[in-house]
Amino acid sequence: MKKKNLKLGTRIIKACNEADFSQVRSHIPPIFQTVNYDYKDSDEGFAIFKGDQKGYLYSRHGNPTTDLLANLVALLEEGESGVAAASGMAVISALMSAMLEPGDEIVSSKNIYGGTRSFLLDFMHKFGVKTHFVDITNLAQVEENITPKTKILYTETLGNPNLVIADIAALANRARKRDLLFCVDSTFTPPPVLQPLKLGADVVLHSATKYIGGHGDLIGGVLVGEKTIVDQVAHALKLFGGTLSPFNAWLAVRGLKTLNLRVKRQCKNALQLAGFLQEQK
Repeated sequence: MKKKNLKLGTRIIKACNEADFSQVRSHIPPIFQTVNYDYKDSDEGFAIFKGDQKGYLYSRHGNPTTDLLANLVALLEEGESGVAAASGMAVISALMSAMLEPGDEIVSSKNIYGGTRSFLLDFMHKFGVKTHFVDITNLAQVEENITPKTKILYTETLGNPNLVIADIAALANRARKRDLLFCVDSTFTPPPVLQPLKLGADVVLHSATKYIGGHGDLIGGVLVGEKTIVDQVAHALKLFGGTLSPFNAWLAVRGLKTLNLRVKRQCKNALQLAGFLQEQK
């Protein structure tokens, strides 16, 4: 059977098991718990440093285990590239810092995670970036708050914790017409529930702490999008030091293997509970 015909759950299992770790046929991806890397000689090290040869220099800049997590989430989201970080807030702060300059503006849903709202309202404002918070379900209000200075349209698919639902396709259409970078936090709706990039989003991000990890034992974040965007975010992460530990990345990779099964069961349970509650006075 060709890989392209495999269902999502099977594809992610195979991708985990078939990762190339230089002849090591491990059933489970190993943890590269290291800071530095060895080279056969100084020429190889310098070639990697210059970017002429693939490889790793320092685990703040990149690590095989953390890169595996980023690549797997990119596979799930059907995105071009991905980067993993120490938390969901680490990727959000790196994204905003990488893509915005003093004087730029953001239009954001007002119904978002408190940490994100505080970052946009307090921290980014301090550096000359203004955020207009809107009712994301009111498309007219979204339009009214877009100015020539607006660079980013930001929302969560489901507001945390109020569950306000954003129309991703409609928002993507408006962002495209106004030449805005459309960034979507899809933490509450991981694949297979939703794939925002396929609906027109430019960037999708996750707190891997939630559904991706799935076991309540890690903190991490992942961002997926076009490589040109991801590279800028990765550069900001490298400078800010928002590095995901290889062990937490490994835990998240483990969680991805059961993501498809867990989310389907959680949705089924939620629907049964909603049906029960609807019948109560």
